[in-house]
Amino acid sequence: MQASPDSEVVQRAIEGDSDAWHAVLEKYRPLLRLVAARHARRIVSHRFDESDVVQMTCVEVLRSYQGFRGETQAELEGWLESILHNNVVRLWRNHSAATRDYRREVVRDEANSGLSFLWKANTKQDPARNLVQGEVALLLAQALEQLPDEYRKTLELRFIDGKKIRDVALHLGTTVGVVAGRLRRGLECLRDLLPEELRDLISWGSE
Repeated sequence: MQASPDSEVVQRAIEGDSDAWHAVLEKYRPLLRLVAARHARRIVSHRFDESDVVQMTCVEVLRSYQGFRGETQAELEGWLESILHNNVVRLWRNHSAATRDYRREVVRDEANSGLSFLWKANTKQDPARNLVQGEVALLLAQALEQLPDEYRKTLELRFIDGKKIRDVALHLGTTVGVVAGRLRRGLECLRDLLPEELRDLISWGSE
């Protein structure tokens, strides 16, 4: 598993190479899905499929990459996130009958902005200590993508949304015991998928 898109590939994408943009999107797709899923769970008035958002985003990127004017990988990531966020807003607007301002629903809070997320192993900790971004965010998203859906969804609800175990069980329509088992097994599998040097960067407590 690659730690991040090769710098040479990123540079070629920045310079406008079509094949390089396809390669970059392939690397970032798991992280785009993870961020889109986080948005989907936060918008209680409409549950959209995060895969639709990711597909829309990739299509739009490939259609408009020649207009990208950034010069760094950070600017590239910011551009991807901006397109993703706009597509989340568009889907919410197209499918919601609510009259209130839809942009107020799709919140981009400072802690969860960009292609990053909070890993809330301990919800009482300072959020800044739990922020996962950059190469680590990409690696963790890639690892989560390889888990069985039941493990991945359980881990995301518990550690990214910060839900208590009983609330995760309620959300998934199962029992606390089942959720606890999925958390234990899911974390074990996740650790095995991460490079050794990253396994201790994230707190793994499940209580």
